[in-house]
Amino acid sequence: MIHIKEELAQTGFSINPLSHIIKKKQGKSDFNTLEYFCILFVLDDLTITIEDQTYYVKGNSVVIMGPHKTLSFNDYKRQEIYMVSFSSLFYEHYSNNPVCLYSILFFNSRSNIFIFPYAHAPKNMIRYSLIDRLFNFQSKNKKLFISAVYTTIESLILDASLALNNRIKNTAETSENSTDILTSFNMKISQN
Repeated sequence: MIHIKEELAQTGFSINPLSHIIKKKQGKSDFNTLEYFCILFVLDDLTITIEDQTYYVKGNSVVIMGPHKTLSFNDYKRQEIYMVSFSSLFYEHYSNNPVCLYSILFFNSRSNIFIFPYAHAPKNMIRYSLIDRLFNFQSKNKKLFISAVYTTIESLILDASLALNNRIKNTAETSENSTDILTSFNMKISQN
């Protein structure tokens, strides 16, 4: 993350296509997130290995990962992936509530990453509404660009929190239904 480190030192964040980052690293597709938080926009299907565990990520998804992760990207060359890396200081500087940065989205003992589908829209629409818009701000006004990046990061964290809450709710409902079925089954056995 040598190239990213320079950007992170200047602004506290970095946004780049994964292919650009790997090119700057002389083709090496493995690295460490160090002390930075990362969000990947995965527009094409991707296989990624994090901490020796391999994950398949479907296109049009967002991957959230905390600091101190070892990453390796497999078969990334024709895939469209963007990486947003940011420091906790950058997020805390602009946030009214930095607590969500230290949530199970980024620090989870069961999984190294959190993946959620971003939108049911074509990838060119996602690219236009998120990535191209950020790069457009970057070319026009640095202060607006920083604000747009922070707003995008916060929005993605909130979307991920909502997705996580929905998963927890669905898991709880499934557990309750399983319990109801088992209770009903046990009662019928005891009646016979």
